[in-house]
Amino acid sequence: MSREYMLGISFVETIFNGSNLATTYVFSEIGDRYLIDPSESTLRSLLGKSGLSFNRTRKILLTSLDWKDIGGIIGICLSFSTFPTKTQIYGPPGIKRLFKYSRPFQNIKNLEVIESDAAQNHFEMEDGVFKVVAIPISTLEDKKKKQQDQILKDNLQETQKEKQLSIKQQQQQKQQKQIKKQEESYEHELMKENICYIFHSKNIIGRFDMDKARDLKITSQEKIRQLAKFGNPVMNEDIKNPKMIYPEDILTKSAPGSSFAYINCPSEGHFQDLFNSPAWDVVKSGEKPLTAIYHKTPPHVMENPEYLKFIESISHISTKNNYTKFYPRLQDISEDEKSSTEQDGSVINCSTKHILLHKNFTEIEDVLKLCDLFRSRLKILIPSLSIHKTNSPKWKPIPIDSLENVKNSIISKTMIPAKNSFRVIMTPIQYRGAPIIVEETITHTDEIQLQHDDYFLKGEGKRQTKTMLDLDKHLDNLVKDKPSCKYPKTLFLGTASSVPSEHRNVTGILISSSEDNHFLLDCGESTLTQMERYFGRIDLKKILIDTKMVWISHLHADHHLGLLSIIKARDEALAELSEEERSKHKPLVVVAHTQFNQWLTLYSNYFDTTLGFITEDIGMAYGNMAQVCKTLGITSFTNVPVYHAPNSFGCVIDFSDGFRLTFSGDTRPCPLLEKAGADSDLLIHESTFTGDESRQAIQKRHSTLEEALNVSYNMRARKTIVTHFSQRYQNTIRCGFGKVPYGVAYDLIRFSPYQADLLYNVKDILDGYYQELSITRLREKEIIVNYLPKAKKRSPFSQDNIQSVINEFKIAKAAKDIKALEISDFQNVPPKISTTTTTTTTTTTTTTTPPQTTDTKLFKESQTFQSSQSSFTTTSSLNNILRNSKKLNITSKTNLFQNLILKSVSMLKK
Repeated sequence: MSREYMLGISFVETIFNGSNLATTYVFSEIGDRYLIDPSESTLRSLLGKSGLSFNRTRKILLTSLDWKDIGGIIGICLSFSTFPTKTQIYGPPGIKRLFKYSRPFQNIKNLEVIESDAAQNHFEMEDGVFKVVAIPISTLEDKKKKQQDQILKDNLQETQKEKQLSIKQQQQQKQQKQIKKQEESYEHELMKENICYIFHSKNIIGRFDMDKARDLKITSQEKIRQLAKFGNPVMNEDIKNPKMIYPEDILTKSAPGSSFAYINCPSEGHFQDLFNSPAWDVVKSGEKPLTAIYHKTPPHVMENPEYLKFIESISHISTKNNYTKFYPRLQDISEDEKSSTEQDGSVINCSTKHILLHKNFTEIEDVLKLCDLFRSRLKILIPSLSIHKTNSPKWKPIPIDSLENVKNSIISKTMIPAKNSFRVIMTPIQYRGAPIIVEETITHTDEIQLQHDDYFLKGEGKRQTKTMLDLDKHLDNLVKDKPSCKYPKTLFLGTASSVPSEHRNVTGILISSSEDNHFLLDCGESTLTQMERYFGRIDLKKILIDTKMVWISHLHADHHLGLLSIIKARDEALAELSEEERSKHKPLVVVAHTQFNQWLTLYSNYFDTTLGFITEDIGMAYGNMAQVCKTLGITSFTNVPVYHAPNSFGCVIDFSDGFRLTFSGDTRPCPLLEKAGADSDLLIHESTFTGDESRQAIQKRHSTLEEALNVSYNMRARKTIVTHFSQRYQNTIRCGFGKVPYGVAYDLIRFSPYQADLLYNVKDILDGYYQELSITRLREKEIIVNYLPKAKKRSPFSQDNIQSVINEFKIAKAAKDIKALEISDFQNVPPKISTTTTTTTTTTTTTTTPPQTTDTKLFKESQTFQSSQSSFTTTSSLNNILRNSKKLNITSKTNLFQNLILKSVSMLKK
């Protein structure tokens, strides 16, 4: 008996991206883990998922090269590139070319890309748990084109050989380039193959039988472990009759492994390859029945009688269909509901489940819990900026019962539209086929946040809310008769840098110059999803149709990976219009660096020739961009080189009504941008780091908050909003003070120029709210009380909690220039602390005069803790302070921290 039979827990889970596009995650406790068709936002959706992580997700399977199916592949691989092990990607022909063309903005290492071979009926790969069978499918038309292309390629190669003998070297090189281009022009016809997958797990080891072990004289725990866990033979403990005992001697009969299929059949033309593959033989014979089939097929294929007949032939129909409802946990399944088994271990009470993945069958779900939790507060404080008002009906999926052929099928009762966090259990066998809806776990921190949900509806919070609502109403009354003052509107679709988080998406800004004219400044991954979350699926179509231009600041992936989804969705929205209406709209104009435009063109030529767009190289004054700017009401669009990566730009936009908007892109403080954007009405500037991370800002060529505000001061900008925040700042607090007031950008906030003051005020209110919340967290967790030196017991005072205490002092320090820190519980005169900052360096130097009446060693340790620039990385000094707190005549060790924290908050309020 080998290890391959011990499978542990395995399941298949669907993960939604916020726009009901599903990615499928295959989990195995002891083997490799797989991602199938990672759509955009997969990386963000996986954050915080219970039991799921990238740590052992080393294989990605693709069913097609449609961007809807692979939109998240590059972002995920960039995240994987930091891991030492290789990531394997298996997909249709052309996937290698996709990564080759995207090299200008990614250089992913530790990546192994494997293309399927259409000449094979199927292809197999194996790990310690699963054997995966890949079934390539294509249409007859595609196969004929492939044959014709191969003949043309052969002829070209022969021509090349002949010319090599008769043409001079210089001419030969030119013709080789021409031939290579011709070859590539034929190859794009080959990029239309789809792949379906079948997963077969290994047979499952039988259960240990203690009675058999006793009969065979096996009682040692170590020998039982060797037999049952590792499958190794051992000698029995019978001295008179010793003999070798094998695992099969003490185990029940092994059970067959679980199997499931993943089918992406886009059209009826793919039926022949799908239906006739020999890979289905073991399924149809009953040797390896399918626990589940995941269908990514569109509705018109799903209700095709031929397709239904085929999936009926590969489905296992049980006489007693257990698991008739969803369960939150395996423990909630009763004994009667479990999958009963025959003596040979085969499951008899588990019909094949059919999971419908296509977006037309599934509900739109809010999958970003923490982001929505924060948005709920913004909707209370600034509803006019957070809520899109619409009269459009809510989008609804296609009911299964509305498909007549599906309704009459014998498998109709086992069809389930996919949901977010929907798991189908594969092993253990007693739970095989159990449908689990994983409830989002709420951490202790989130519980405290939920308790504060009504903060803005009572007490001080209620007064603050009323003030904000009154200000909003007052501003609306001022412009009631001036509709032109409402534009240009700005919608933040992402405010994070580098990678998305649960709180923020990567960069994207929608500017609306009028009700029917929009353009995008940068377009990071999931920009389309964010637009759908704000506008809704119905209204989004009109917004996309009226979007005329996308401007890309530089080549970094977090600024443009969402563009292809925008182009495809816009084309689909246009296709629903009449021909007359469609003719009024021109292709989307993409303004970007030459290298990005080349990538976009190559993708369109080889993977999707239907994409409608026109490229303009950034900084080149061609007619297309000039015409679009005229339509958008833009009189001047200035591209400004900035200090970041090569070929990085900011922009200054002048509108016909005199409004000037400046967007920094990613940059260090840039004098050229200050000059070009002088007297801007609105400055949107990146603020990746806070002031204490200035060294990081210099190394990565980003700006700190203070530097962004200095740019605003030098530019004489009337309003300033900072964005593009590092993921190290997970909460919403942006503490800092500069030469000018400023507002903070939040995801899915849309405001008019006259509403910028609301963002200024909401920042201050939220800062105060989160300070109170931070103190509540400390009290709720009883961190201070519990943190007493205890022998041989791990301290509950974690590094994060220490850092949160330190942050309190940084806030208080920034709020007021404190010359002395007074602590009422100290009997002696408090130490005087003076802080001097040298402008020529990036660090702060703290000098202190030790008091004569206090232990010098203790004071030095407490000084480190009190310093606004300290980095409290160990608990040793904290322990010493607590142990020696009696020297300060503090009766309770708790009082030291309580007083320090409460003092910092009171100073902030002052």
